[in-house]
Amino acid sequence: VVINRADGRSEGRVGLQFAAAALRFSTIFHNQSDDSDEFNLPALLMDYDESDDEVHVDDASLPPPLSEYDDANCILAPAPLSQPSFVGGYDEIFVDAPDDELKCPICLLVARSPVQTRCAHLFCKSCLDNSRKPNGTLECSIDRRTLHDSDVFPDTRAERKILQLKVKCRASNAGCKVITELQDNENHVEDCGFIEICCDDCEEEMQRARLDEHLKNQCRYRTVGCSHCSQEMQFQDLQNHLDEDCQLIPVSCPLCYQTMPRHKLEEHCSTDSEGDCPNVEIHCYY
Repeated sequence: VVINRADGRSEGRVGLQFAAAALRFSTIFHNQSDDSDEFNLPALLMDYDESDDEVHVDDASLPPPLSEYDDANCILAPAPLSQPSFVGGYDEIFVDAPDDELKCPICLLVARSPVQTRCAHLFCKSCLDNSRKPNGTLECSIDRRTLHDSDVFPDTRAERKILQLKVKCRASNAGCKVITELQDNENHVEDCGFIEICCDDCEEEMQRARLDEHLKNQCRYRTVGCSHCSQEMQFQDLQNHLDEDCQLIPVSCPLCYQTMPRHKLEEHCSTDSEGDCPNVEIHCYY
């Protein structure tokens, strides 16, 4: 849904919550209308473009969030807390297949920060939080029971068992043979030389073990010094410096092929009395 701003621009898109609210409004208006078979959509949905499946609305016409209405009469109700960003379970390489009872039925991974419901089902805390309905309630995805916050509690026994599971390093396919408990895996990954990382300067990907060599001898953004004038610069600028700017680099006179620092070349090829190139052409004074 594209919002038409007061200044004439179209900016932003409203997601599923507004779409659901619009459908709710259209249903209410339809139920309140005559015996017509058509939905009497509100004015905020009049500007529909089938070519791009967009609904253009004025920002002042947006309805309140769906969570502020109840299912029966659209009476205002408290809006729920904002939903957290998705995290999900542990997607690691386990040495032995974990028991299904330790897996979250929403993300199908081994549960991270596991919580148990009143109906005795295990979930990732983040998965369950992200499954909240607009009115703030939860629903068990196994038996469809409505749950309240008081019906959910941390499962420390399951978490202890999960964190003791044996996992291979995420770079095991690249050659790392380390096996740790899940609770120690992040510490290993932070130091593992086989893990792929990016150079902060050039963003080239490489194994962590190669980073020092890359920064010292390969990265095009590494700092180097000119061997002639000692000026420091990025490696990618060195060749242009040598070709155009360095005044101490040895160059050859194009006429006599004598070698000298670049800053002396102009004087050497001068046609006045200061020049000393034997092959430069000068005017005869007689």
